[in-house]
Amino acid sequence: MELKISFKKQPEKNIFILLSEVKFSSDLVSLIPQGLIKEIKNIKSQLKLNFGHSTQIINSSTAQEQQRIFIIGTKSKAKLKNNQLQLLGYKIAKTVKDAKLKKFSIITDQFTSKQLASIFAGLETGNYKFDDFISNKKKKTHKYEEVNFITQNSTKELKELLTEANYLSDSINLVKDLVNTPSLSMTPTTLETIAKQIANKSKKIKFRSFGEKEIQKNNLNLIYSVGLGSGQESKLIFLEYLNGNKKDKPIMIVGKGVTFDAGGLNLKLTNSIENMKTDMAGAATVLGFFDLLTKLDLPLNIVGIIPSVENLLGHNAYKPGDILTAYNGKTVEITNTDAEGRLILADAISYGIKEYNPTTIIDLATLTGACIVALGYTRTGLITNSNKLFKQFWNAAKKTGDTIWPLPLDKYHRDKVHGDISDYKNWTGGVMAGAIMGGAFIEKFVEKKPWVHLDIAGSSHTDSQIGQYEKGATGRPLSLLVEFLKNQIPKTTK
Repeated sequence: MELKISFKKQPEKNIFILLSEVKFSSDLVSLIPQGLIKEIKNIKSQLKLNFGHSTQIINSSTAQEQQRIFIIGTKSKAKLKNNQLQLLGYKIAKTVKDAKLKKFSIITDQFTSKQLASIFAGLETGNYKFDDFISNKKKKTHKYEEVNFITQNSTKELKELLTEANYLSDSINLVKDLVNTPSLSMTPTTLETIAKQIANKSKKIKFRSFGEKEIQKNNLNLIYSVGLGSGQESKLIFLEYLNGNKKDKPIMIVGKGVTFDAGGLNLKLTNSIENMKTDMAGAATVLGFFDLLTKLDLPLNIVGIIPSVENLLGHNAYKPGDILTAYNGKTVEITNTDAEGRLILADAISYGIKEYNPTTIIDLATLTGACIVALGYTRTGLITNSNKLFKQFWNAAKKTGDTIWPLPLDKYHRDKVHGDISDYKNWTGGVMAGAIMGGAFIEKFVEKKPWVHLDIAGSSHTDSQIGQYEKGATGRPLSLLVEFLKNQIPKTTK
């Protein structure tokens, strides 16, 4: 459902007033309907303006004409970081949903337009609920339809920022929907169909894909072998957005698209397998980004690649001890069939390098449970061969509040990838640094190009609510990726 944003001077009957302390500036007073000022002042000493706390005032004599005012406590705007502003918006959204409001106004004079855009992003987060498979309409979550902003900020600037924030939120919601959807309905072919639908929205995006025959014909043996245990056809999906200088090589984004990961013959255990429909969150993030590109005009050349498989246990399933030849000619001994994500990423990256010769490679993958052990559900693990890229992602994360944490990668880890009877092995016992070892394997295939690996096993999905992220898919790290890529726009075209 598309959320409507308005800037009407006359507020809706449901009003949210954001205050950092129990006093009203003259500017704020001028924004509030005069008939309500007296009542608010009469009870202001009773307000408990803790962060995100709301106090409701009902100004009406009849239920049909009720005008509800919610006073929301905030901190000083200078002390609020982006993720705190989003959390504030999320708490407002929860109040709106509890009160079952369809429309409401936000009145404030203490936030900049950029800060209001962050609050709006939190509103969108709070308004999301995956209930596609709930048949009882009465049990579906209430969602609001329109928010009206009343502020003294420049309406033109605020409208532009909120419009962009709305676009981003819509694409984040798409990522959440894809990740939350059961694998019965979210197969490699489904991802292929969605990618084609996204490309059809914009003349600037080109789509193509390989089925299993083409995957095998092109010697993408790692992708082909991982998918052999499934009855679903594996896919290698390409999206090309060439909107920059024709002479510039593209940035390449590769998203892991394992639509269900049983672990193969190294079968996952109970309490580890139930959420493996989420193992395509990297692919979902790539699709969410290209969906956003249908609405934003970024002067960049970007290629998205999604290797998509199911990792199951069918009679053709690849086995521990198999030695496979990757697209780039290197041999890989399979020492653990549950280390499949790095295999399909390796082939996709090698093929992408030959096909597109990218300037930068970014891969996004729910690669390892070890990353959750190391960082929990709050941070994305980052491995890179470029200090420059690390700094750019670090700065982007500070701006968006989509937190990351660097993981080390040194000679010890790199050497442990080498095989005894093959060039490489996909898993090495005894090292323990599982998240790092996954990155060390992928690095063997990037051909020394500037590269960032984002392990989103914890950050893309959470088993319980953390801040503004409710149980289920979080939509991360789409906002981080967007911020990083916007900063790659040449200054001459900004």
